[in-house]
Amino acid sequence: MKEAVALVQWSRCALALLALLLGLPPVYMAVFTPYSVSSPLFQGRSLPPGNAYDLYVANWGYHTSIILQQPQGWRLGPSNAVDAPFVEYSWGDRNFYMNADFSPSAIFATVFLPTQSVLHLRNWSQAPTSDDGMRHLYHRQINAQQLSTLIGSLETSFKGAEPQRPEALPPVARFRGRFYPAREFYIFWSACNAWTVNHLAAADLARPGWSVLAAEQVAPKLRHFQALSRSH
Repeated sequence: MKEAVALVQWSRCALALLALLLGLPPVYMAVFTPYSVSSPLFQGRSLPPGNAYDLYVANWGYHTSIILQQPQGWRLGPSNAVDAPFVEYSWGDRNFYMNADFSPSAIFATVFLPTQSVLHLRNWSQAPTSDDGMRHLYHRQINAQQLSTLIGSLETSFKGAEPQRPEALPPVARFRGRFYPAREFYIFWSACNAWTVNHLAAADLARPGWSVLAAEQVAPKLRHFQALSRSH
């Protein structure tokens, strides 16, 4: 009898601990996530309705990114190349992605705890190809309204206040672009590949993907993209 009572008590404690572990992160994220702000890049801006723009989704192995054709005269690129013809947006955990901290404690925090995130902007001097180092590359064309909606969604990831983006973080030698403080927290059920899919979904370019964890889960969510083959 005593063993049965002890087992019941242990089970209750385990369930309470599990509920605490699962419940605290969403509450923390809801309370402490900064509000998104409208981007000053859109003030007084409009795009010709008849234009088509190239859009790419790159699978880099463990994470994905969005590469878009920048409208002429806009300044969406990183601070070292604001006028780049193509701009790549990607997002991730600050320690794991930017600092390459793969220690057990950092990995545990990345997966199970709400951690600070960063947005990476990379400039491209020309349209990317499947020979540029990514594992897979997907392409489609979009109209002005879709591009405007997508950019508006992506820009809400910056952690900052109007009237400008936050200052770029110090350059990281392994990356061509620049990192910026990001608004959202990173945790396993709100990770980099779900971020890619959900921003595309905001412009109806993908199906919502809150269940997406791995980079390989992104492609099935995309709408009307074509996989590009390598030239050799």
